[in-house]
Amino acid sequence: MKAPKNDPFEAHNKLLDVERAAKKLEKNPSWRTKSASTKHLQNLRARDAKLSNDKLYADTHFCVECKAARDESGDSTSLCDQHLRKAMGML
Repeated sequence: MKAPKNDPFEAHNKLLDVERAAKKLEKNPSWRTKSASTKHLQNLRARDAKLSNDKLYADTHFCVECKAARDESGDSTSLCDQHLRKAMGML
C-alpha cells in the first residue's frame, strides 16, 4: 500500500535524505563553494592590489617630487606626499 500524498513521514524522510546528501557533498573539497569563492576573491583582490601598486610605482619614476624625495632621503623607495597618500589608499 502506498502512503497518502500528504504523508508527513514521507516528507520528513525526503528532507532527511536531502540533508544527508548535502552533508556528503560538504565533505568533498571540490564542493566547498563558500571557501573556494572566498579564496578566489582573495586572489583577485591581491592581484588588483599588486597591479595598482605596480602602476603607482611606475608613475613615480616620472614624478619630479618623488625623485627629489629619493635624492633627499637616500632611500630608493621614498615617495612624494601625493604618491605616498595614494599608496596608502588615502586618495
